[in-house]
Amino acid sequence: MHKQTEIVVTTAVQAYKMTSVPMQRMPSANCEDWVKFQRGHVPGGDLSKRECDKLQSFMKRTRSEAVTDGHYNYTVAGGRLAYCEPGVIS
Repeated sequence: MHKQTEIVVTTAVQAYKMTSVPMQRMPSANCEDWVKFQRGHVPGGDLSKRECDKLQSFMKRTRSEAVTDGHYNYTVAGGRLAYCEPGVIS
């Protein structure tokens, strides 16, 4: 079975073609890590339930809580895309 390496996520504003960002550990496992990792929500980054579930499933399969479009890093927070900094998690 071919492992999915890219995902297209659509918000009300635009579509994002993303790949997983490799992470050594998951920031959601520790509150302090999550606070350092998550940044502000993406303007217009509201996700439908379907898109949110699709992205979270992709993140679980790729064992990462961050994705990138090549310009910015993103995560899911409260059903919305949020900017994140995977580099702060070591």
